[in-house]
Order: sequence, then C-alpha cells, then structure tokens
Amino acid sequence: DRFVLSVVNSNSTVGVKIYDANNNLVHNSSQEVSGVFAQLYSIKNFSGATFEITNAGETSTFRF
Repeated sequence: DRFVLSVVNSNSTVGVKIYDANNNLVHNSSQEVSGVFAQLYSIKNFSGATFEITNAGETSTFRF
C-alpha cells in the first residue's frame, strides 16, 4: 500500500510517526517545511497502519 502525505501553507516542522497493527513504531521522522511538502510512503509486510502527523503543534491520527 502507498500513502501520500501533503502539507500546504506551512512554516513549521512536520513530524510523521507510523505504527503497525500492534501499535509498534515502525517509522519516525521530521521535516522542516516552508510552503509545500509532499512525501510518498510505501507500507510493506504488515497489515494495518496508523499515521500520526504533527504540524504547527497539532497532532492528527489516521488509521488504515
């Protein structure tokens, strides 16, 4: 499965955490964003994923 994260009109640090179905952290990164940011994530070898996105001090969680 592939997922695209896109952030627009941001001047902050964007944090991305990805967890597997058992809530194990499998990816953790941060990126300084000035304007527009996009990243493609390819999830392999496990079913179920939770993305935790932090931007401008707010955190959003998405489960697939």
